[in-house]
Amino acid sequence: MQKFRINQILAAELFRSLLLLKSPQTAQNADLAQTLTEKIQALRERLPMSLQIETAKNVCDVLFNSEKLIEASNYVF
Repeated sequence: MQKFRINQILAAELFRSLLLLKSPQTAQNADLAQTLTEKIQALRERLPMSLQIETAKNVCDVLFNSEKLIEASNYVF
């Protein structure tokens, strides 16, 4: 049970770090991008592959849905 909880926390932190790495502010800050990349690598080493894949899929879903929302809002204005 404790291992499951630790994996959940690590997966959540991986999710957060991947989204932050994709943000425009991070693209303008090379040090932050490097730090996040190192953190992501460390998290990936501790997580099972199945959780890494699930987390990456969730990040892609969020980014894709965000893009669709932005496109839809452009039609409103």
